[in-house]
Parts: sequence; C-alpha cells; structure tokens
Amino acid sequence: MEQTERGRTAWAISLAACLILTSWAAPVAASQSWTTEPDFEIGAGVGPGGNGGFSRVGSVRVSRDARVHVVEPWASRVTVWSPSGELILRLEREGPLADFGRPHGVRLLPDGFWATYDRHFVRFSDDGAVLEVVESSVPGAGVVFDNHGILTRGRLPRPSVMLGWAQGETGHELAIVHYAGNDENHTADTIALMDVGRMALGIRFDDGTSPFPEAMVATQPFSDSDLSYFDGDRESVGIVRRSGAPGQVVVTEITARGDTVWRRSLVLPPVPIRAERVEETVRELATSAASSAQRLGRPISEGTARRLATEALYVPEHLPAVAVARATNSDELWLRSHEVSDTLRVWYALHRRDDVAEPRRVLLPESFQLLDATRTHVWGLRSESENRSRVVGRRLVPKPNP
Repeated sequence: MEQTERGRTAWAISLAACLILTSWAAPVAASQSWTTEPDFEIGAGVGPGGNGGFSRVGSVRVSRDARVHVVEPWASRVTVWSPSGELILRLEREGPLADFGRPHGVRLLPDGFWATYDRHFVRFSDDGAVLEVVESSVPGAGVVFDNHGILTRGRLPRPSVMLGWAQGETGHELAIVHYAGNDENHTADTIALMDVGRMALGIRFDDGTSPFPEAMVATQPFSDSDLSYFDGDRESVGIVRRSGAPGQVVVTEITARGDTVWRRSLVLPPVPIRAERVEETVRELATSAASSAQRLGRPISEGTARRLATEALYVPEHLPAVAVARATNSDELWLRSHEVSDTLRVWYALHRRDDVAEPRRVLLPESFQLLDATRTHVWGLRSESENRSRVVGRRLVPKPNP
C-alpha cells in the first residue's frame, strides 16, 4: 500500500496550534448542570419485552427516528428495538451473514445502517436486507464512507517496541489511516498519529538481553494516552489529547483528506491520584507479577514483585482529565471525567464544531455506561452481572440552580 505524508504534516501543524491554545486555557465553567431520570429500558429476547438481558454489548446507537441499535460482538448479533422495548430486527451469524464474523459497531443512515464486522463493512436496509459489502484489511475497527473509503486505526507497535525492549526499535505512536480506491488502485494515507507512549506496562523476569522477553505485559492503569473517535458522516476522526497539564484536554478533528476542521481546548477540574489508590494498584500488580513469574518458571520473592511493580507503574501527578470520549447522535462529544459528585459520575457534553459555548456538565449514575445520546436522552448500559446488562435510556433534566 502507498502511504503518504500529507496528513502527517497537517497533524503536526495542528498539534502545534493545539499546544499554543492550551497554554492559556482557563478552567472550564459549565454553562449549566444537568442530571437524568429513568425513562426507557430494553431487555433481550426473541419477542417484545424480553427480559433475559443482553450479553456483552459493544455498541448502542440511536437513530433520529428513535430506533435503538444494539451490537453484541460475542453473541455475533445486531438487534434493533423501539425505545419501549419492541424488537424490530434481529441479525445473527447465520445464512448470508455467517462468513462476516463478529459485529463491532454500526453507522446509522437515513434508510438503514452500515455494520462493522471483523473484516467487512455491510450495509443493511431498515428491514435487514444486505445491500452492499466492503472488505477491510484491518479487523474490527474504523468506519466506512458512502464512497467505500475507510478510516481506521493502524496496528499498535509490538509491546516490546512500546516498552523499549526491542533493540534498535522504538514506537510510541498509532497511525490513523485513510484507505481509498479499489483493489486494483488504492492508497493508504496516514492522516493523524495518536500518542500511545504510556499505554503499555511491562515487567521482565529475565536479565533483559533476550530478544524474546520472559515478561508480564498489561495496560498502564493511569495511562494518559490519546483517545479517538470516528465520524463516518463527516469522514473524520477525532483525537482527544489528555497528557498535558492537570485537567487539560485538547480535541482535534481531522478529515480523511488531512484537514483540521475543529479544535477545542479546555481545562477541567484536575483530580489528584490518591496515595491509597496507588498503593492498592501496586499490590495488585505485584500479585500478578508473582503469579506470572511462577508460571514462567522464574519465581520471585514478594519484595522483588513489589519493587518491579513500583518501577513499571506510570503514576502522573493527576488522573488523566477524561477517561472516555463518545461522539453521539446529538452531534456532541461526551467526555467522562474522573470527578464524582456524591455517588454520580461527571460528564461534559461539547457541541462539536463549536469553539465558544461552554460544555454541559451532566451527572450520571456510576452504574450507567453511556454509549450514545440524543437531544433529550442519554443511552447506554446498566450492568446486572458480569456478562448481562440492560439497555436503558435516561431523560436529560436541567438541574435547578441552588
């Protein structure tokens, strides 16, 4: 595949501008606080009002005509529901869909939707007929455009490369790639680079010289690597940079052509990392390290396990400003901060392409996982057990001023 540098240069310029903007950004003052109240609940089952609960849900998207699309990757199933819980459509891994693998998400259209499968994008009509199929060289990620262009994340560097264990190799970036054209004549343009430098955690149990490390590899619990989201309608990707000053967030949207079309800088209330939380994390890592070393035939003492865990753990001064970023049907970007108000989590909703309006500050139950939002509701999951959950819609309600 041909890979150009056009977008890489544009992203570097955009990032420099971001840093200039954030150098003077003041702490955000939300225009108004909001809360929610229960409104809709959808179970799972073959008929209306099924009460078995959903298996692990990867995505929930709500169309403008209030159809609720639920994607269950492990069950290889996509279902469509009315807000009141009536089953409208059920697509499972059988018949013509058997070869597509697991579904991972959907992109809604005025007259149907695209579903992302392991290595295919499939366009369905509202009644479930297969209208188009587009193959993808990258499994389970990205978004397809109406012209069959694809925007996706590249492959992460190998853990040994990210951790500096591979001699002569370094890699702390993840490419966002735009694929265009057809099988005979196609291009692959890198349009943005994500910082993933503090994503991997590694603990070695050998002497550090082997090209095949005997080690434990995990994700850094306090990682402040970049987040991203895709928008198939606008043919763009959003990069959320959260590794700046405490509470600082920089959002940049870049089109498949490499043009920066939105940039927003804000500073949320910083949340320090409590010493007790660090200590608990070190203990958990040390336990995992000791178990991994034992399995590899290189047993270590409790003290050594603790020392290795402490050395491997990345601990910034504050928690990353945001933990989750969701681009929603309401044309907003929802950012989940680490703030807590009583027993509620604090989210911030930004109007995309707006550089002036302050975000809404929305309080959501800790048990609720937001996956989409409309102008009137937030939609997501309420977990009932490790593998079962309900899809719920909560009505947005302005919180009275004190």
